[in-house]
Formats: sequence, C-alpha cells, structure tokens
Amino acid sequence: MISKSYKILNSNGEWTIETKLKTEIGIIKSSLPLGTSTSKFEVNYKIEKIIRELNNKKIPEINSIEDIFNFEKKFKNPPLTLSFCLLKYLAKKKGKEVYELISSNKKMPYLWNKIVGGGEHAGGPAIQEFLVSVRSKEFEKRIEIAEKIHKEFGKTLKVKGVDLEGGWTTDMDSVNVLKKLREIVNKIEKEYKTKILIGIDAAASTLYINKKYVYSNFILNKKQNTEFMNDIIKKFKIYYVEDPVEQNDVNGCQKIKAKLVVGDDLIASNPERIKKVKGINGVIAKPNQIGYLYRFFDFIKEAKKKKYKIIVSHRSNETNDDILSDLAVAFGDLKIGLVRGERISKLNRLLEIEKSFKMNL
Repeated sequence: MISKSYKILNSNGEWTIETKLKTEIGIIKSSLPLGTSTSKFEVNYKIEKIIRELNNKKIPEINSIEDIFNFEKKFKNPPLTLSFCLLKYLAKKKGKEVYELISSNKKMPYLWNKIVGGGEHAGGPAIQEFLVSVRSKEFEKRIEIAEKIHKEFGKTLKVKGVDLEGGWTTDMDSVNVLKKLREIVNKIEKEYKTKILIGIDAAASTLYINKKYVYSNFILNKKQNTEFMNDIIKKFKIYYVEDPVEQNDVNGCQKIKAKLVVGDDLIASNPERIKKVKGINGVIAKPNQIGYLYRFFDFIKEAKKKKYKIIVSHRSNETNDDILSDLAVAFGDLKIGLVRGERISKLNRLLEIEKSFKMNL
C-alpha cells in the first residue's frame, strides 16, 4: 500500500490535507478538519511538512488497530489523515464498519446541535455556541426536531446569516439569545412532547483578556464570571456548559453548577490534560486536537475510566469526511451543526448507521 497526500480546501475555503490510500480492496480517503477557536494545548499543523512526510509512504501490513498505532509512532508530524485511512481500510478488510471495529456499542448517539453562533465563530453574543439536544427515543426525530428549532429561531428573530458551523448569527447579546432560545424550546417541547436540553459553549478562553472575562456589554473578574455562569444556568435551565472558565484554570469548573460541565479548550483531547482539570464530568473529543490516533484512543480510555460523558465534535473548518459519525456511535454523543454540506454529510452517515441497526445489517 502507498499513500498520497495533497492539499484540498476545507469548508472555509482554506487549505487542509487529504490522504488517499491505494489498497488491494480499493481507494480509501480521509481529510483533516481544523478549528477557528483553538486551545493552546492543541497540535499545530504545518500542512506542507505533513504532506511531505505522508506522501508516497509505503505502508506495512495492517492487521489490527495496534499495528496502526505502532506505525503512527514513527512519524514526526501528526499523521491523522493517514491513520484514519488505515482505520477505514482495516474495517473494510475485516468486513466491518469503522464504529464496529472500535466498539461493540449498538446505540445511536444523542446530538448537541448548534442553533446560534457567537464569539470568535460569529461575533454578536460573547458566548460562542448555543446548543440544543433533543432526547427523543427515535433518532430521526432528534434531527427533525432540532431542525425545527433552528428554523424557528431563524424565522422569528432578526438574524444576519449562518456562521461557519451553521449556527445563526445575530447582534443580540448572550442573555437575550438564551431568553429567546428557552422560549422556542419550551414551545417545541410542548408541540412534540419530547424533552429538549439547552447547552452553551462559553469558550471562556476567547473572552479572557488581562485576567478579566470581557463580554459584549460587561467585564467580570473570575468570581463574578462563575456567578454569571451559575445565574444563567439557573435562569434558563441550561443543562450543558462547555469551557465556562479559561483554559489555564484547572480548578475553576468545580464551582459551576450545570448538570454536565464539559472541557474542550481546557483538555484539548489530551490524555495528560484530562488528569489535571477538576470539576468536569464531560469532555469534547476532537481527534485533530491531538493529531495521533493512538493518543486520541488513550484520551478516550482515560475519559471512560473517569466515567465522563464523551462528546465527539465537528470543527469550524470541516471537510466532507464523515468518520466523526462512526466515532460518535462508538464513544458517545456528537456535537454538530444542522446546515451546510460538511455537517449534513455527518448527519446522513448517522442515518445510514441507524438504518443498518434497524435492519440488523
């Protein structure tokens, strides 16, 4: 087997990497998403260097995931696109789907869908993401109802367009977005008789300037920021709060009173960082944050050991590669936008997996 790596455009029209693997069972491809709002603990991708190292690489025989891990360890630069190609190849070789290769789970993930964008993704509200999670037993309904909420927000409020992840952009501040979102969720809950949870990604590191949290219309110190978070959690019945404190504050989440407190920038899918951060009970899982499949699997193992909720997540600069959907089925929930083709590819892959579950394929 020989790999070919080259540049392609991501969903924001910027260069990223795609790797193509020519195998005895066909051509396999995988591509690399990148973030806009990134953690300082993330891997830094030097695209040209990675392409040079991955291109025309001769691949040894791969018969297990451990073989992929051992091969990865020889690379100086993050080989994630090639690693994902090898994972897809191994699954195909064994007559399995990727999610089956890495997990025995047969349940569809709950979705955390982005309704409104702010912060570095979109401007407007300082909080970066406003999310909903539909808790219907029927997977198709989880998407259908979330789409209804998204459309309702767009129809009833003054919006400017959608951000890189498909969330509405608006000039409203964070509190008013939450007020309107809570109203719409309450209405849709009654209409569909289904529980719907609200979540936010504060992306607090992007707000943290000169040891203060700088919001659109006020500035808070550390203690006041915790109080503000807990106030909106209570007032708007927010279930899920991601990165409520800046990425160096390893103890700050201990005082946050949401049911699900999630680390993203705080952890960066890093198996060492997850051991340091206190007060969380969920983690965002983004393979490209750590760059190596074996490191990502170590991170997942650590999260499971701690019994944390695992939420596999898209990035703002995505590609059409749908492997995230398989990872979400294998490991936990999925955070994903509801519009734009690169997001829809992941949702359609989940619908395909769900149909195979129903048909016992």
